[in-house]
Amino acid sequence: MKLKIILKFVFLCMVLAITSYAYATDYHDVAVSTVSFTPTSILPGATTTFTVQVYNGDITPPSSHAVYVLVLLTNTATLQETEIYSSSKTISAGETSTYTVNWTGVAGNYTVTAIPYAEDRRATQKAASSALNVMDASKIAVSNVYSNIHYILPGTRINFEALVTNNDDDGQVGHSIYVAFVLTNSETSQETEVYTNAATVAYGSSQTFTASWTALKGVYTLTAIAFAEDRRTGQANSTSAVRVIDPRDFVDPTFLNMGRLPYGRYMFAMPVKIYWAHEMPNEDVDNLESWTMRVYTDNFTKWAGTPDAIHKMATFAKTNYLRAGKKDVNTKERFYREITGVGLGLISSDGKYNIPIRIWCANFGPDWDETGWNPTLLGPPSIHDDYAWKGPLLDDGTRDIDRAVWLTVPDIGTMTEDRHTWRRLIGVNPYDNEFKSDTNQTGDYTLENPFKIYIACETDATSVKGSYSTTLIIEIYIP
Repeated sequence: MKLKIILKFVFLCMVLAITSYAYATDYHDVAVSTVSFTPTSILPGATTTFTVQVYNGDITPPSSHAVYVLVLLTNTATLQETEIYSSSKTISAGETSTYTVNWTGVAGNYTVTAIPYAEDRRATQKAASSALNVMDASKIAVSNVYSNIHYILPGTRINFEALVTNNDDDGQVGHSIYVAFVLTNSETSQETEVYTNAATVAYGSSQTFTASWTALKGVYTLTAIAFAEDRRTGQANSTSAVRVIDPRDFVDPTFLNMGRLPYGRYMFAMPVKIYWAHEMPNEDVDNLESWTMRVYTDNFTKWAGTPDAIHKMATFAKTNYLRAGKKDVNTKERFYREITGVGLGLISSDGKYNIPIRIWCANFGPDWDETGWNPTLLGPPSIHDDYAWKGPLLDDGTRDIDRAVWLTVPDIGTMTEDRHTWRRLIGVNPYDNEFKSDTNQTGDYTLENPFKIYIACETDATSVKGSYSTTLIIEIYIP
């Protein structure tokens, strides 16, 4: 009995020794050689890819091992850990295998550690040399979205600006940022995107991004959207719209055929409609910019005149008007009346003769309290009323031409920088927000949009038979 017991004991010992030898492996021979990731900075919801290289240095049989990798992300603020596992691969002795895993980012700053497992046992790990930053998109701020022009013509080059600030205090790192300026057509909702170049904006810093665009007709809202590391972040809107307007859209109709002019005064029955904006925004002047809408003809260069004077009188009056100086108000006013009295207006095809034209709009009056004529409701006063055409009769038998409401149209050749030489339909001062014209200095009327102007002229026994024409310029002037 004693012998059997001893043999059994020896047998068991041999079995245990064999088993121990078969599974004795140094797992430190399986190790991470490199760990990296790209991109190194992302936005929440974006993907970063981790690349891990594992080397099998185990030469003790069996030397091939089934290995997988754990990528461990540790939030530096909360110490919370996120585990990402790769698939398993068999690595032979002396070989290196590459593992890749992807992760969808959650805001925070992380350390990255790669840990290999051989035969489900932990081997030698390695940490990445840099931290992973998943920035909070809301911390890339966009402000001061600006366009250098608000009212422009098609084909004009317009510049956009936006200020971008990097407030990403999680990683406190710089980010590669660019801006998309998005113009949304208010009528069609079609979007046009204009991109800036990319630039690195350091943590806590701001940078102005600019881009330019060749304008297309339309009214647009302007939005600036920042992209950091190719991911969309903050955005902001401009405080005012961008209006790209064909000049012909301001006026309807753009061509008038007045037909055969009768003898005496004549008013063209169809009014000209003028479309306009009540405000012309400017961020530098309380979001409102002063402007004037003036009207004139362009006959100065093609007007030849007869040898004996109308043209000479206009030129003489203009020359003396300029010489009179600002102090000699009476002289300037007299010469100014001579200029506007000539009016030029319609010019004959040979350039020798003219028929002055006049215009009227509700902003010209007359004064309702004084005359009983409400121009807003009743429209233009009769051209046959000398009160409206020439001005009220004074005690000395002359007419007060400054109070006439049918006003002559000046020519570009008779206009100077002095606004007394202009014919203003309407204008606005940003400091009192009142709409004014030459005859409406107190801003009593606010014209509807569109408002109407009427055109009239007067022929007499000296008018010469022929074909007459002119171009009437309606211009928005911004100082």
